[in-house]
Amino acid sequence: MPHEPVLRPWRVTDAPTLLRHLRGTADLATQLPSFQDTAEARAWIEERAGLWYFALAINGVAMGNVSVGNVDRTHSTGRMGYWLAPAARGKGWAKRAACTVADHVLFTVTEPVFRLELGHRVDNPVCGRIALAAGFVHEGTERQKLQYGRLRVDTHTYGRLQTDPRPAHEPLALEP
Repeated sequence: MPHEPVLRPWRVTDAPTLLRHLRGTADLATQLPSFQDTAEARAWIEERAGLWYFALAINGVAMGNVSVGNVDRTHSTGRMGYWLAPAARGKGWAKRAACTVADHVLFTVTEPVFRLELGHRVDNPVCGRIALAAGFVHEGTERQKLQYGRLRVDTHTYGRLQTDPRPAHEPLALEP
């Protein structure tokens, strides 16, 4: 029986698990770099140390990621992203994790951002439902924003402001 998930910084010891998730989950190939080996996964983790990248850990095993990157201090914005391994999906953890990290970055940190942005491929409606449940507002569609090989893909765009209503949720523990 799994324990309550926690959000914690990625650890270099998570590299084999990260590589396994990437290799075993087709939809993650578009969200993560194509790691060739554990060393490349470890380098990805090391590059994000001290940033707002959190592993969703269940019983100590990293089963997903919630992050805020592309932080622009001039305009006080950041871009949120999240993914879960298939075994962690469908349990409501993505919404809780997204809410927890969004609240942390919008209200708790020393230099909070005012606006969080989020986007997802239009063929991934689950991601949109998570965004809405996490308090993000659908703002539109960006036509042919992403490119995978020769294929161009539209994305839906969302935003959440400090001044938006905070969604009701049970936060996850967020380890420093």
